[in-house]
Amino acid sequence: MDDVVAATPPGSDEWLQRVRAGIRPACESAVAAASVDGGGLALLSSRGVRSVVFTSDDVSEVLEDLQIDLAEGPCIDAAADRVPVMAGDLRDAKDVYATRWPFFVPRIDALGVRGIFAFPLLIGPVVLGTLELYRVARGLLDESQVSATAQSADELGRTILDLSEPSGFGEVGGPRTFVHQAAGMVMLQIDGTIDEAMAYLRARAFVDGVSLVDLSAEVVRGDRHFGKDET
Repeated sequence: MDDVVAATPPGSDEWLQRVRAGIRPACESAVAAASVDGGGLALLSSRGVRSVVFTSDDVSEVLEDLQIDLAEGPCIDAAADRVPVMAGDLRDAKDVYATRWPFFVPRIDALGVRGIFAFPLLIGPVVLGTLELYRVARGLLDESQVSATAQSADELGRTILDLSEPSGFGEVGGPRTFVHQAAGMVMLQIDGTIDEAMAYLRARAFVDGVSLVDLSAEVVRGDRHFGKDET
């Protein structure tokens, strides 16, 4: 599970501020499109570090912090399983998630939260983070809301990678050639397109907290090998 729970996402305070500014409009749009009360977004690293980069309000901030402190909750499961987690009513004992998180659920009940929905931000098999939405009323998201939120998660993943583009990557020669050579090798390893391979390399470098050039050099040397279901 190195892809999901696993150095701190790259970046200084300046980088985090840029990411927060860059993703805020999309996060706010996702909250509005799903007709929920709020939401948050956290980045994940390959060493299990969660970095919260967006919360819409105090409640969503507490929800994110609780999952960091308790190491359980919808975002933890969504990242580990690489699928959305939908809890429509955490006060209903028949809801499978009502008993799945024994420490998390009692704490959020005091916040008045009943529905909570977590979507992984995926680039191939790599999880960059999670987008979480909550509502105080019970009930699952409808089909159109699920589709819109999944699309938002995809767009946010790409936006985060774009904001993390290494400086100097566009320089002619050396590093750029390394990256393109590595992308060609990864394309064959994952049986995908060159664009998919490049996105995969960037995502893997992001969660590992290494430069794209350094990771590409490892691939070219044969020290790293990737497949469709890398673990």
